[in-house]
Amino acid sequence: MKTIRDYMKNKGYDAIVIPTADPHQSEYPAPAYRLRAHLSGFTGSAGTLVVTKESAGLWTDGRYELQGEKQLRGTGIDLYCTAYPETKSIESFLQELPKDAVIAVDGWRMSVSEYRKIKEAVTAELCPDLHSPDLWPDGPALPKDPITQPIHAAAGGTVADKLTRVRKEVQKAGAQAVWIGATEDIAWLLNLRGSDVYGTPVFYAYFWLGEEDAALFIDPEKLPADIQEDLHQKGIQTLSYTEAEAFLQKREEKILFDPTRTNIRLYQSIAANRRVDGMNPTTKLKARKTKDEIACMKEAFHKDGIALTNFFYWLEQEGTGHTEKEIAERLLAFRREQPGFSEPSFETIAGYGPNGAIIHYKPEDDSATLENKSLLLLDSGGQYDDGTTDITRTVAMGPLTDEEKRDYTLTLRSHIQLIAARFLKGTRGHVLDGFARYPFWQEGMDYKHGTGHGVGFMLSVHEGPMSISTAFLDVPLEEGHIVSIEPGIYRAGKHGVRIENIVYVEKDTQTEFGEFYRFGILSDCYIDTAPVCTDMLSPKERSWLNAYNQGVYDRLEKELAPEVKDFLYKKTRPVS
Repeated sequence: MKTIRDYMKNKGYDAIVIPTADPHQSEYPAPAYRLRAHLSGFTGSAGTLVVTKESAGLWTDGRYELQGEKQLRGTGIDLYCTAYPETKSIESFLQELPKDAVIAVDGWRMSVSEYRKIKEAVTAELCPDLHSPDLWPDGPALPKDPITQPIHAAAGGTVADKLTRVRKEVQKAGAQAVWIGATEDIAWLLNLRGSDVYGTPVFYAYFWLGEEDAALFIDPEKLPADIQEDLHQKGIQTLSYTEAEAFLQKREEKILFDPTRTNIRLYQSIAANRRVDGMNPTTKLKARKTKDEIACMKEAFHKDGIALTNFFYWLEQEGTGHTEKEIAERLLAFRREQPGFSEPSFETIAGYGPNGAIIHYKPEDDSATLENKSLLLLDSGGQYDDGTTDITRTVAMGPLTDEEKRDYTLTLRSHIQLIAARFLKGTRGHVLDGFARYPFWQEGMDYKHGTGHGVGFMLSVHEGPMSISTAFLDVPLEEGHIVSIEPGIYRAGKHGVRIENIVYVEKDTQTEFGEFYRFGILSDCYIDTAPVCTDMLSPKERSWLNAYNQGVYDRLEKELAPEVKDFLYKKTRPVS
């Protein structure tokens, strides 16, 4: 904090605001852009650091409350958890500054929407001239690995088809061109992938799409000659990443910008009368998966299910005595045995006993050792050449307390309530969220995270615009959307439970009252029945659980070694 404040004094800043994001407002930035983590020591994927002359705070959501308390202890940085309505907001915190104060932000690393929110709330000067590298002069360099053209990337359509669809949406928005900064959207649009961010196969670039022209802004070192030629054949010009600002300044069209995915520096580089605000058309189009994409994803989850079953067999035989980090590495080894696997889709969460209550817990070298008791929460996923996976299972490592069993069964009931639901076309995620929370609320319980997030196709494990949470979001779930269903319960110092499956939205039935949807299930791994209090389940809930586990066995058994097949057979026997 002293180093930061010395820098602020030298620059004449009274406060600085440092969000998680890179110039593309990515949820998961490359190491070179993880300044907030470097300065604060807090490593969660969501968080904003604010430092003034006298105080400092870090704002994060309910997923990282316990982790934040642990990592910020003794730093002089106060934790503000946004899961509670009474928590002071960043804007309220900054409003306490004098009117003549200067609040500095890095215009390259703050979105238009975040900038506006602060600017509208404070009377102090908001200066977008903070130069982040000054605060981390010896930080890591940006990656230079070349981009690739995966075999199944075109399952969502050809580049020509996608460009045509996007141009139509741009016209509807009243613009003549669109500026795309979201790296996942660019990768989807061009059927290309990269390796700039661990767990998410994207590459740092900007994209311009006009009525007659198109341009990709990328580091030339990352662009192989054959891909560059292919882009040119498709009418896409390739320019250096550093030319983006100068290019925009010369354009005279009305340009569509997504305020949540555009940095304020580029946004302010053109006149206000040439800016049109709206969601990137690519974001909505990318979210609606084609039948080919869903078919590929099924194959990816099938492979994942084999890897997970082999892992859980090993865990039952040899897991006791190993640390959380060791079992996470072992799971990765089983995934690597599957054809087409490239890397985890995020860092594995392996929380044993009390660590399971830390919602996004990351095991370190000194992590807990598994014993013959309590619960293990395992949240993990993989990137395959035919899809992105994400799954959470909580398993019994031995004898359980009555409380552990009840919490597990309540979480299972919550999961089934939503995954088995039929819902009307046009239903928003916040409505569906209530299906999952209802069993908890009846017991006076709740969880401090969303129930479901979108999942990308060979892209980010977290994808919008849809979600399932208590927050109102005016985005209905549509046919082809892929989302998670992952309720949980967390008791600090005791245990955590979460059960997550990935599902896709499909048509169910048409009645005189309208069209109804349901969820098709992609996840292909058994749900542990050892912790289940069967007397807490209704006949319909037992039937769903038995049918799901039997389906997992039927799909996987032919590809398992005899001893693993016997293990899975026992794990999927019906409960009564």
